[in-house]
Amino acid sequence: FLPKGLPEFCAGCQLCLSGPHTRCPHAQYVTPILDAIFAADALIFTTPHYGACDMSGAMKNLLDHLDFLTMNIALREEIFRKKAFIITTGSGSAAAIKPIRSFIKNWGINRVYSYGIRMFTDKWDKMPEAKRDRHENALRRAARAFYAAPAKLPYISTVFMYH
Repeated sequence: FLPKGLPEFCAGCQLCLSGPHTRCPHAQYVTPILDAIFAADALIFTTPHYGACDMSGAMKNLLDHLDFLTMNIALREEIFRKKAFIITTGSGSAAAIKPIRSFIKNWGINRVYSYGIRMFTDKWDKMPEAKRDRHENALRRAARAFYAAPAKLPYISTVFMYH
């Protein structure tokens, strides 16, 4: 859970790019997250959308720390058959999803699904019931498609970009 699981901001030192990720000054936080990513069947990323049409700072910090996973830096075949689901809340959810999708596709994730929820309130239970029901039904459909998706190789566009 972020930011508790990764309380230090990426220093931009790029030590992880020139050797094992354990050279990162925050390796004690990054390594358990990386191990969980490798062990997982699928990944789920959640973040609120903020005013600048972007993800939360905690999500950006995670992606910055894991930038060494980009295929042209450190090809990780163990990621190729993984799929991911991104869930965001806020009025600009689509704009928040786009950079997260870009980051994780560049790792070699094979399929990325997403759903943005425009809540206009701070609590799920405060949404009008009809709106909450629409989101629940749409999210269930998206989750079923995500769950049923077969493991495939990465997107062909991602493979071409790095070859």
